[in-house]
Amino acid sequence: MYEKKTPGWYLSIKGYLYEILGIIAREELFVTVTKDVLGHTRKLERAKKALSYIHSHYTEKIYLGELAQVMQMNPQYFCRFFKNIFQKTPIEYINHYRITQAVKLMHEKELSILEVCMCCGFENPSYFIGLFKKQIGMTPDEYRRILKGNQTPIGKNLSLK
Repeated sequence: MYEKKTPGWYLSIKGYLYEILGIIAREELFVTVTKDVLGHTRKLERAKKALSYIHSHYTEKIYLGELAQVMQMNPQYFCRFFKNIFQKTPIEYINHYRITQAVKLMHEKELSILEVCMCCGFENPSYFIGLFKKQIGMTPDEYRRILKGNQTPIGKNLSLK
């Protein structure tokens, strides 16, 4: 109909579209957006501010009060809000992101483990090594040795997201 464009072609197409909509309605296939879905979407949009702040300041010391202030919330409510959205506390998320960045940095540059630790916002090398091992499944030194051997490291979670 569309290609031939005979008289009334657009009405016929409209009619078929209404017929399709009728079938979708009859089979109850329409998706209804509830207040819960809209509320969750708004929460995600608000939470992006916190993620943006973390991603641009992960090399520095980040205080919960700063994050809460970015979100215009009190710190206790902010922590509950964040965990509700991401299923991680803000500190867990920050540490996870920092370790991910450390892995990325180890692939890109020839830095010592201490330099990687400091570049990713960790002040305590022992804490960094412990978190790295917990998240990746091996110490940074073991990871580095595998990288130098041109082997693909096989750890728990090597996602660079």
